[in-house]
Amino acid sequence: SLPLRFDPSCPIHENDKRAEVARLLMMDILWGDPVNELQIHKLNSQGYLAREMTDDPRNPETPRHMVYGVKFLDDFFAEHNFNRLLRGHQAVSQGIGVSMGTRVLTVFSDSKDHFDHEVTQCGIILVEDEISVITGVPQPSTVGTTQAAQQAAQQAAQQAAQQAAQQAAQQAAQQSAQQSAQQAAQPAARETQTSKAE
Repeated sequence: SLPLRFDPSCPIHENDKRAEVARLLMMDILWGDPVNELQIHKLNSQGYLAREMTDDPRNPETPRHMVYGVKFLDDFFAEHNFNRLLRGHQAVSQGIGVSMGTRVLTVFSDSKDHFDHEVTQCGIILVEDEISVITGVPQPSTVGTTQAAQQAAQQAAQQAAQQAAQQAAQQAAQQSAQQSAQQAAQPAARETQTSKAE
C-alpha cells in the first residue's frame, strides 16, 4: 500500500517520527544551499552540514537548514550522471550566482532587493544546446508590477530569440562554407583521377 501523504501545514505531534522525517526531507530539498566560506570547515565526512536544534541561528556559521560542499555534489552528480545543478530560492545580487567551479548556478529572478544595494538584478537562464545567462535590472513601471514583469519577460524572450537566430545563422554559414569547399574539391579530384587514367 502507498504511504499516507504528508501535509507540511499540519502540526507535528511529539511522537510522529514519520512526519518529522518528512518535514526534514522537505526542508533539505527546499532550503539546501551551497556551503559558504564560513561553514566549509564544519562539513561532515559526506560533504554536508545540517542544522541542529542546539545551533545558534544568529551565528553566521549556522546553516538555514542544510548546506552541501564539493564532495557531496560530486557524489550526487556521479550517482545520477549529472554535470550541472540549476537552483533557485536564494537571493543573489547579480541575478545569477555561480559556485563550485561553475557547476552550481543559482537563479534569482525576483527584482526585489534583498540586500543593501540600490539596485538588484534579476536573472534568467536559457538552456538549449548550451546554457545562456541573461541578467538585467527591471525598469520601474507606473502601470503596475504585472505589466513590468511582462515587459521584462518579452525583452528576455527577444534577447533569447536574437541569440538563437545568430547561432542558427552561424551554423548555416558554416554548413554552406563546408558544402562549397566539398563541391569545389570534387571537380579537382575528378581531374586528378582522369589524368591518372590517361
